[in-house]
Amino acid sequence: MRIYGLPVIGILLAAVVVFLIGFVWYGIVFDQQWMQAYGLSEADFEGNSPWWMAAGFLISVAIAKAIAFVLKWNDWPGMGRAVYMAGMLGLVLGGAIAAYGYVWTPDHNLTLFLIDWGHMVVTWVAAAAVLTLLKKV
Repeated sequence: MRIYGLPVIGILLAAVVVFLIGFVWYGIVFDQQWMQAYGLSEADFEGNSPWWMAAGFLISVAIAKAIAFVLKWNDWPGMGRAVYMAGMLGLVLGGAIAAYGYVWTPDHNLTLFLIDWGHMVVTWVAAAAVLTLLKKV
């Protein structure tokens, strides 16, 4: 099934991968650094509605869809080119997006900037890989 020439199954599976990487990135690998940089503790998350997780998945869908559009506009390149393009987008565009928090927050937290920027690069590359594998689905 395709919508606007995009593989719906590929987008959904890429979104799942992006979401899972986010869980590992922010929930396991960088959880303490991320919470400390924001001045949060685990207690701050107690009682948080599970609906926020659903909202987070919708963000993952938007990311996968955006990467799919970029790949489609470039005639669905092979794996190497797709991963390279997503990596470059992550480095340049992802870095610019992550820089907003660094520039506009009073503490100019480099740790948060690097965690968020790295997350964008890794997830965008992963989304491109999944979408490339499933571009014909």
